[in-house]
Amino acid sequence: MAGNIKEIARLANVSRGTVDRVLHDRYGVSEEARRKVNEVIKELNYQPNVVAKALQSLQSPITLGVVLPPSNIEFFHEVARGFQTGAENYKSYGVTVLQEVLEVYDVCHWKKAVERLLEKDIKGLITIGIDTPEACEYLERMPQRPDVVIYNTDLDFDGKICFVGQDNYASGKAAGSLMGRIMKQQGKIFTVMAPLSKQAGILRYQGFQESIQKQNGTLELMEPVITGENLDYTYKVVKEALEKHSDISGVFINDSTVIAAADAIEESGRGNEISVISFDLYSRIHTYLDKGIIDYTITQEPFYQGYIPIQILYEKIVMGKMPKRKNYYTMIDIRCKENQYYENISTFYES
Repeated sequence: MAGNIKEIARLANVSRGTVDRVLHDRYGVSEEARRKVNEVIKELNYQPNVVAKALQSLQSPITLGVVLPPSNIEFFHEVARGFQTGAENYKSYGVTVLQEVLEVYDVCHWKKAVERLLEKDIKGLITIGIDTPEACEYLERMPQRPDVVIYNTDLDFDGKICFVGQDNYASGKAAGSLMGRIMKQQGKIFTVMAPLSKQAGILRYQGFQESIQKQNGTLELMEPVITGENLDYTYKVVKEALEKHSDISGVFINDSTVIAAADAIEESGRGNEISVISFDLYSRIHTYLDKGIIDYTITQEPFYQGYIPIQILYEKIVMGKMPKRKNYYTMIDIRCKENQYYENISTFYES
């Protein structure tokens, strides 16, 4: 019996969008809805073009290459889990995912990792952006031309299919709005800043600064301290700032040295009186949320930064389906002590 998506949706009592997500093996569908749709598909013996193309891809397997930052950066463990889940889910469709993990997070090691993947005849490249002109120039001049998706840190590279990650400027504005509210529009804010070479940190701070400046009140932004993402230096500058300025009532941690800053704040004995906002969420940040040292942290759905690029490249290479947008922004997810352990179904949006 022949069928179509509309008929499947009617018989399974779900929306056409749900049927489409099941057919493309996407997230965002309950197990019950997925079961109903698959039962109807089986009853109707439905063979859509997308499934036929997927079966064809088994005859000509596709290889995708992934570049991951060094494994000692805890944030990216969840991104790596996204890649692993995507690789497992699309393996049955003839997709092989090869990974290169950087030893050092710099452009030289990154280029060598990309070259090793290109030697393996990859059809698609998924890479974190190394925020330098040299990296963009390298991608423009690549001898092979795989489809490229950039994740987490964007690159101004015209040949990319799209970017998957957070809108850092918007997340900085959200942090500023939140800080103003919890500080009741008054007080002095100390900022730990990522290196000026890091686009994400700059955009976050610009958004934060704009938000603070637009608020009515007596909020004062101190000159940000650039720590170079050095844990020892962050601990030192935060400790000294709190000792020197008894009127600091807010700390904005804009880089990956969250734990060092939180250590200094806790040891100062002023954790209960200082409002702290950071980014990302992993084991020790959980600890400081539990203690009340960190009030809020803004996460960026790292799992989906790994999973979604595989889905996008599969649809582009096998289905010939281009992404609708150049930017797939993950959710600006504000976590506190009470909701820190919840798991989201992605609500990433396009722009």
